[in-house]
Order: sequence, then C-alpha cells, then structure tokens
Amino acid sequence: MTLSSASRFLGLIVTLQIILKASSFNLQSSRYLVHLNQQTSFTSTILKGIDFDALENDEECDFYTGEVEMKPTSASSSISEDGSIATLEAKVAAINPNCIELPDANPDITPEEVVSTCMDFLQNNDEPRMNSGLEVCWNFSSDSCRAANGGSLDAFYQYARNPVFQTMVNCESWEVLSIGPEIAGTPTRGMMKTVLVHVVQQKEKNLKDRRFIWTMMRERRPPRQGCWLVHECLSVDNAFAHTE
Repeated sequence: MTLSSASRFLGLIVTLQIILKASSFNLQSSRYLVHLNQQTSFTSTILKGIDFDALENDEECDFYTGEVEMKPTSASSSISEDGSIATLEAKVAAINPNCIELPDANPDITPEEVVSTCMDFLQNNDEPRMNSGLEVCWNFSSDSCRAANGGSLDAFYQYARNPVFQTMVNCESWEVLSIGPEIAGTPTRGMMKTVLVHVVQQKEKNLKDRRFIWTMMRERRPPRQGCWLVHECLSVDNAFAHTE
C-alpha cells in the first residue's frame, strides 16, 4: 500500500468515527428530549411570563426545567413506582412558587372579575406563596390607591395588618351582595363602578364579619390604559364615616 493510499484509508476511518459519534449524540439527544417532554408537560398558563434565560442565574427562583425532583407534598401519591411524576397536579406541586406568575391588570378583565380575583386570593393569602393575596390586590390597585396605602408593596404589607383589612385576609368565606351601575367618566377620571362584598371571618381570629365597598375605576393613562383598577376598598362603617 502506497503512502497516499494509506493516508486516504486513515482519513476514511476518521470520517466514519466522526459520523458514528454524531449519530450517537443525536440519538442520545432525541432520547433526552423525549424523556424531558414526558416529565415536564406543564400548561402554558403555569409557564406564562417565565424568563427561562434569567432563571438559570436567579437564586430566588430555582426553576429546574429538566427532570423534576419531587419533595414530600400532598400530591406525592401521584408519583409512580419508578419515581416519575404521573399527573399534572404532582408536577405543579414541584414548581417553585416564586416562579408562578400572579394575576395582573388586563383590559379584558371586568370590575366584578377584579374584585372576585382579589377576594379569592385574599381568602388563601399564602397560596401559592406568602402574601400572594396582598400582592394580587397591589397588582390591581390604581396609582392613587397605592399612594394612599404606603406607596410600595412592602409598605402595603404593613398597612394590611390593621384589624379591618385583616377581616378579608384568610377569611372563611365571602360573597358579592350587590353591584352598582357604571358611572360615566369625566374629564379628570375614568368610568367607575362599585361592588359590595360580605366577608365572613374565621372564628379563631375573633374578628367580626364585615361588608366592604370596592370602588373600581377604569384607568385612562398608559401603561395600564383601559384596565379596571381598585380605586378604593372601604369597610361599610368607614365608608359611612367618609360621607358624614
């Protein structure tokens, strides 16, 4: 065999090795992707708003997008014998709560839906994470409402500790008693609407049941233009005091 023939033969062997390695890598990658899809088929609602590129270096939001390592939860019964996650409920339970996006102002949400959303989250204030209910209320509050209640989310947490507001936090139940008509906007404000809510307090809190008037206003300025926001939320007793 001449030198040139030997070189061509050696080159052919190297080429075949590269092809085999590439094929093996592609096969392993395909198997990994199939395995990954089987393990993490989350809904788009849960993943909405998550920046996966930012999560890698975010110490607070440790959202692992590969195989989910389950911790003891109420959904642990959904784990199969081989350790894989069997249901969506179990997968959701494994998500870091800090990675779940809470409801926020949207032009498509009606004033009644805003109140219902706030009350539902206040009733379970620490789900999916601590003070989620208060955070949702803050998300739907107008700028003037925020300024009247501390001006920042942390200050609002402190304000919400007062006994009157605490009636709504982790309450036993609530219901809408009446919904007022839409009040036309003026040159200085948007349309308004009121929703009267009755709140039943948990017995162990030793607080009386209360009724709250939620005053909603449609925002006319960007960036939340067209959104119904909480302009004011007052206990009925306090509301009457404001009119005297």
